[in-house]
Amino acid sequence: MERDDIVAVRTEYLRLIEKNRNCSPTERKPEVFLDETWINQNECVRQCWTTGEGEIGPKLKTGKGARFIVVHAGSEKGFVKDALFLFRSKNGAKGDYHDSMDHERFLKWFKEQLLPNIEDRSLIIMDNAPYHSKIENKVPTTSNRKSEVIQWLSSNNVTHDPSATKPKLLQIAKCHKEKLRYVIDEIARANGHDVLRLPPYYCQFNPIELIWAEIKGDIRKNNSNANQSLKTVEQLTRLAIDKVTTEDWKKYFHRVKKLEDDYRRKDVAREHMFESFVIDIGDDETDSDDIDIREDDTDSDDIYQ
Repeated sequence: MERDDIVAVRTEYLRLIEKNRNCSPTERKPEVFLDETWINQNECVRQCWTTGEGEIGPKLKTGKGARFIVVHAGSEKGFVKDALFLFRSKNGAKGDYHDSMDHERFLKWFKEQLLPNIEDRSLIIMDNAPYHSKIENKVPTTSNRKSEVIQWLSSNNVTHDPSATKPKLLQIAKCHKEKLRYVIDEIARANGHDVLRLPPYYCQFNPIELIWAEIKGDIRKNNSNANQSLKTVEQLTRLAIDKVTTEDWKKYFHRVKKLEDDYRRKDVAREHMFESFVIDIGDDETDSDDIDIREDDTDSDDIYQ
């Protein structure tokens, strides 16, 4: 999470979302966060009190049984109306829930349930899941013909010499990865919206993650039967989602904004620390040319004495 390239993406994300929030009310874009999660059929509390007779609550294996996938979106005003997509996973509770999602299913939900129900000029914020990020114009590779590489460069207005060799053209193409276009982004833009992606590994910047935790806690508390039916679990899920209020969303938005501010302060301190470190080194008056290092002066064994 603190790799330089990840930090660079994080700081850019924080800059862009702060820029949107500092706009005038007429220019600011409503923020809409979306995400997916899962609910297991045997979702329940892992520990419970014993009864007076010494009996304990149900011992359900939360990783067993069927699994529901939940797709939804929300803002500070609450869940987006009619945007809930709840379906049963074909893979059961095996593996990661991402195995049950694909680009076609997500795209259908995005076009039919999300876009028609959000405010005009919204800023849609999502993570970097593969089905969120299908590329419309992939950068050509060695498997492409030279004519295809030239076509990609031309269609993306990249200056190039068509008479250059294929390796040279591929090198130029790779230097223009910013020309990549995501299918979802283009659809959103065509409908008057923008897309902003969370930094990799920073799901905590998405308030809906806290909403999921609240919903799952409610389901576990009420899913007490060892042989709970799928229909009952679905009903419990829908009821838990309905219990989430606008105040809950505002509370979690506030918590995420506080976290963002913490990272902004850390980034300022981090940059100041490294700048000071560089300056201190630069102030060293010793010239490396003045140091006389002779290989014969030091025995490698002496280093460890």
